[in-house]
Amino acid sequence: MKINLQELMDRLNVNAAQFAETVGVQRSSISHFLSGRNNPSLDVLRKILMAYPQINAQWLVSGEGNMMRSDDSTSNIDNQDSSVVENDLFSSVKDEDPVPYGDAKVPEKEEEAKAERETENETKSSVERVLIFYRNGTFKEYFPQ
Repeated sequence: MKINLQELMDRLNVNAAQFAETVGVQRSSISHFLSGRNNPSLDVLRKILMAYPQINAQWLVSGEGNMMRSDDSTSNIDNQDSSVVENDLFSSVKDEDPVPYGDAKVPEKEEEAKAERETENETKSSVERVLIFYRNGTFKEYFPQ
């Protein structure tokens, strides 16, 4: 991510202070991103894309594709079908109906209840880490013991 941000700032011909001001974040946050200390939060990425709508969100997040939405000069795919619509960051996410709270199935047999408890314990123990993102662009990481 730090390489992408540096490339973007070079392409836009702005320094870190100018970039931070335009995006609406603190200068120290940009400094932390560029040093690799922190990665931008979803909120910061959203602010960057709002401030610079010509940036390709997929490139910003993953480094894949073109940096700019309308920049075809560096495209590796010359024969791409022009009818393909460019996807945004969340286009592949499918909405699912949430299970209403309290509608959980009550097991009828003791064996089913035991199996559900075991599944629940496996799920709890499979938590790898918890991330908390703060509005200032920083985050904390917690690992289960």
